[in-house]
Amino acid sequence: MDSAICFSFLAFLSLLFFVIKIRFERYKRVNVPPGSLGLPIIGQTLEFAKAMRTDRGEEWLQERARKYGPISKVNIFGKNTVFLTGPVHTKFVFSYNEKMLSSQSPETFRRLAGSSNIMEMTGEDHKRLRGAIWTFLKPEALKQYVEKIDQEIRLHLNQHWHHNHHILVMPLMKKLTFDVICTLIFGIERGERRDRLVKLFEQVMEGILGLPINLPFTRFNRGLHARSKARSIVMELIREKREKLQNHDEISNDLITTLQVVSNSIYN
Repeated sequence: MDSAICFSFLAFLSLLFFVIKIRFERYKRVNVPPGSLGLPIIGQTLEFAKAMRTDRGEEWLQERARKYGPISKVNIFGKNTVFLTGPVHTKFVFSYNEKMLSSQSPETFRRLAGSSNIMEMTGEDHKRLRGAIWTFLKPEALKQYVEKIDQEIRLHLNQHWHHNHHILVMPLMKKLTFDVICTLIFGIERGERRDRLVKLFEQVMEGILGLPINLPFTRFNRGLHARSKARSIVMELIREKREKLQNHDEISNDLITTLQVVSNSIYN
């Protein structure tokens, strides 16, 4: 019996080695960019997530660009990925043909942002959403947002930036960014609901930077719970804005309202 088990184990190891060797030889013949894929499965996920949490994400990416050039390979979130940097390569990606490239987000992003997020959309759905966002970002519309952004910045500076005490710049800049997003995208005034949504979004972002392991007390698990709560707040907000549109009440000039107006014009 022991001999049979030992023989089976050796046969399994031999088969595993053979499979790995074939994959490695096939991989060597493929013309892939320079770079390192890091540890199996994990890749560079942990070091990338650490850099992002310590606000060194840009530094980490630029270090790779200096080491391997503007095009390199990297393994993040369990996926072999090609990393591109520079305006030429960025233009190539954003002007892609759907037959050449397709969007494929990491598992954590797809599950936390939802399968219908703009990064996952293709074809006519993507064109409609992109057109609606362009309506929101037209030059004449942007002029109206400058005053709102200015108000948010002034309130933020008066509330948080005082003399005679230490200031943690990065957390405050994140808070300011979320405040501007809540104003321009969601149209949420300052108050308890906005504060709750900001905290939930922070937990979702933490989950995106974690491994896709849905176990209690993991960042990904907390991110999923935060996403569910944030979704409830946003859905309630959408219902309120829809009722205002139907009743012809005064509406705010935010992205959600713009999307609803465009949607009504398409389907009515």
